Amino acid sequence: MRPLTAVTLLLSSVFAGSGACGEQSRRDRVAREPSRIEDVDLPDTRLEDAVSGRERSFFRRMRLPPMPYLENFSSAEGSPAGFHTAAGFKRAFAETLDKPAWLLAAVVGSTIAPRAAEHSLPTNDETLLTTGMRGRFLFGRQEMLGNLYLAGFVGPELEVKIDPLAARPVRRRYGVRAEGHVWFRPSDGVVLGFVASAGTALEDVWTRARVGRRFFDLVTVGPEAGLSAAPRYVDQRVGLFASEIKLSNWTVEGSAGRMRDSDGRNGWYGTLANTRRF
Repeated sequence: MRPLTAVTLLLSSVFAGSGACGEQSRRDRVAREPSRIEDVDLPDTRLEDAVSGRERSFFRRMRLPPMPYLENFSSAEGSPAGFHTAAGFKRAFAETLDKPAWLLAAVVGSTIAPRAAEHSLPTNDETLLTTGMRGRFLFGRQEMLGNLYLAGFVGPELEVKIDPLAARPVRRRYGVRAEGHVWFRPSDGVVLGFVASAGTALEDVWTRARVGRRFFDLVTVGPEAGLSAAPRYVDQRVGLFASEIKLSNWTVEGSAGRMRDSDGRNGWYGTLANTRRF
């Protein structure tokens, strides 16, 4: 065999061997690579979300960080006096909503009510119902003083009366609304709450008081009483509520009881509400 041929064969065998070793190394590396997100070595702050596959999935897909200073809320209420819905958000100008901070809140709502139950709204002789939309934009402050929580808001509000037959606004009212929230925990598992809201657009006042007891660290249950008033109209309510029910990032509450108003309506009412922290 000539020397040149021997050298050629030797080089070919060396490169073939290195190629096989490279291919085997690549296969081993692929076999070791994780095939699920749970196997990725993430920082501790995101590992819990990756393992659950559900918590904050929206923010992970959108590449947005968690926002503990923001929450949204929605509610629905039905009674002989009408059906009401509301939705909005609250934002704290601090690291979290659990610290003293300045607050910004916005709420929009709708109302479908028997005509006689809303004397402060213009009536339409062609229908037995009144419909309307309401909105408010509030700025306020919250403080935590030991077991006492205080919050106050003030801002503009808008009420629109809608003709249900023509599906168009027939009157708008502008005003200012003020709200106050007081929550007190005198001992472990006991909570006292009072909320009041008053506005000039409808010249209405709404209040609610609650006393609750926490059971098994799962739900707070207790009685509640409410009073709302507008020109020539009063609504009184007494019932039971269940609140602080934790479902992942959601907190759910509901209430039910008896109501009566100045138009002679008596019956049951029910509410359902939820809030979500980001």
